[in-house]
Amino acid sequence: MSHKILILGASSDMGMALIQAIDGNYDEIICHYHSSDKALLELQKTLKTPLKMIQADFSSVESTKALTDQIALISDLKAVVHFPSVKLDPKAFRKTSWADTQTLIDVSVRSAYEVLKAILPAMTKARSGKIVFVLSSVTSGPSPAFMNGYVTSKYALLGLMKSLAAEMAPYQVCLNAVSPSLVETRFVSELPELTIALSADHNPMKRNAKLEDIIPSIKFLLSDEAGFISGQNIVISGGEH
Repeated sequence: MSHKILILGASSDMGMALIQAIDGNYDEIICHYHSSDKALLELQKTLKTPLKMIQADFSSVESTKALTDQIALISDLKAVVHFPSVKLDPKAFRKTSWADTQTLIDVSVRSAYEVLKAILPAMTKARSGKIVFVLSSVTSGPSPAFMNGYVTSKYALLGLMKSLAAEMAPYQVCLNAVSPSLVETRFVSELPELTIALSADHNPMKRNAKLEDIIPSIKFLLSDEAGFISGQNIVISGGEH
C-alpha cells in the first residue's frame, strides 16, 4: 500500500520548504498550485519523491470542484496540509467590501471544506489520516487592526478544524493547526518594509519567524508520533501574545 500526501498551496515558500522536509517519507506528494508549477518542477529535480501537480484557482467554484473531483479519485491519501490564503493587504474596515472578505473565505475556508468533503470518507473508512491547517497567530490573543477579512477567515478555519477534530476522532483521523506569527516569505511581500521591521521589533525574540521555525511542527503533526494529538492549534510566535 502506498502513502500519499496532498499539499494545498504547495508552490508557496512554506509549501516548498515542507516538500523538502518530508522528501522520502511518502510514495507521492500531490502538489496543488494556483497559477504556475515552474518552481515545483525545478524542485522535483532535487527530490527522491515524485510530485504530482494539480492546478486550481480556489476563488472559483468551478475550478475548486474540478480539483476535488480529481482528489476524490486518489487512493491511499494519508495526509493533507492546507496553506492557501490571500496575500496580506491591510485596510481600514471602512475601505473594505464584503467581496474582499468573501474572496479570503473562498480561498482559505471553502477550499479546505470542499477538499475535506472529498477525502474524509476514504480516511474514515481506512481509520487513518493526518490533516494540518496553517493558520496565523492572530487566532491567539489580541487581533491586529486593519486585517478584518484575514482574521475572520483564519478564525473560520480554526472553527472548522476543531469541529472536525471532534467528529473524526473515533475514526483515528487527526486534525490540527499551526499558527505562526509573521513569517518573512513572499506572502508578506506587499507589506511595507517598516511594518515587517516593527513586527520583528515588537516580538519578544526581536525577530520575525523563519520557515525553519514552522516546518518542524507541521512535520511532527504528520508523523506517527502525533497519533494521539488532535484538535490542537500550536502557536509559533516567539512568545508573542
